[in-house]
Amino acid sequence: MGQDTLHTYPCEYTFKVFGLETLRKTLTQQVHAAVNQVVTIEEDMIEQRNSSGGNYFCISVNAMLHNEEQRRRVYTLLQELEGVRYIL
Repeated sequence: MGQDTLHTYPCEYTFKVFGLETLRKTLTQQVHAAVNQVVTIEEDMIEQRNSSGGNYFCISVNAMLHNEEQRRRVYTLLQELEGVRYIL
């Protein structure tokens, strides 16, 4: 059963989501809920920072993943969120 992945599981993985500053509160809650659907995370596992111009912000979420399917599922859920401009 070969999976095409560079990760060895379990591992701590950081999801980075970039969105509009005007949607910060809503988007932060939605990102937390999306990741929490797949793996349990606490609010202190989420960090935020502003872009240099102040129009955008980045949410970094650290999560303990146990397999590649979890990682892919989180990305799918994050892509569905309105206001997301970029995901790493």
